[in-house]
Amino acid sequence: MQTLALAAILSAHYFNKLVDDTSYACRTLVVGDTAQAAQYLRRALAIQTAALGPRHPHVGTVLHNLGRILHDEKEVLLSVL
Repeated sequence: MQTLALAAILSAHYFNKLVDDTSYACRTLVVGDTAQAAQYLRRALAIQTAALGPRHPHVGTVLHNLGRILHDEKEVLLSVL
């Protein structure tokens, strides 16, 4: 139901782009490409923020997921130093 509401707010192009970016982010995480996953999530974040505003729960979810990726990358970087 929330997906239908989101689709009604976004144009078809941006909704499809959002779904693609989110799916690609999940797939790239599975293979361990966190940098690419972060890039996809940043694009999804930009689309959702523009359409829904910065305080919408969907925006918070993407921010959370992006934060987890960036936190994990930082821990890997620190373990190498």
